[in-house]
Amino acid sequence: MTEAGRPIQRALELARARLALLQAGGEFAGLEELDRALEEACRAAAADGRPGDEQPLGELLAVQRAGDAILAAELAATGARLRRLREGQAGNAAYRAGSEGFGGAR
Repeated sequence: MTEAGRPIQRALELARARLALLQAGGEFAGLEELDRALEEACRAAAADGRPGDEQPLGELLAVQRAGDAILAAELAATGARLRRLREGQAGNAAYRAGSEGFGGAR
């Protein structure tokens, strides 16, 4: 098997594709399938481990960390949007409750 056909190289290719998808943003269509394929490739790479795999493994980990950082930032932004939405809903409910109290006094 050539170096290019080795499981570690396949895992690295999939990790790079995953990172490109995450960097593109949007709805991350296909991410779950890509993650499953990457998991399988990583298992195969672990079973095929050979001396000299340190460099591609290091690169694989770096690419994965970069993708995970993008996901963490997306999750944090989504959490912040949800908090603002809940705060806005609570404020609207309090406003309506206060307005009804004034309307009933007339």
